[in-house]
Amino acid sequence: MFSRTDGTMIASQGVVIVYGAKEIHTSDVEWIPEENVFVTDSEVRIVTPEGEVRGTGMRASKDLEDISLLSRISGSFSEN
Repeated sequence: MFSRTDGTMIASQGVVIVYGAKEIHTSDVEWIPEENVFVTDSEVRIVTPEGEVRGTGMRASKDLEDISLLSRISGSFSEN
């Protein structure tokens, strides 16, 4: 559900972003079209077939190929 649109930014709450086999779970996210990025200051959980990473705050490209978690980062990965 979108909570704000002002022509430059779109915000949403209770979000799961899915791109291929990658899922990003967070309580809220903003899309900034001028920069082609998703951003949040909230807790984030990223799930892939290889494992899971958690952190607080995120900046991610629109294709989710470049993701930066900003603090409190932890994770676990399977041995494939």
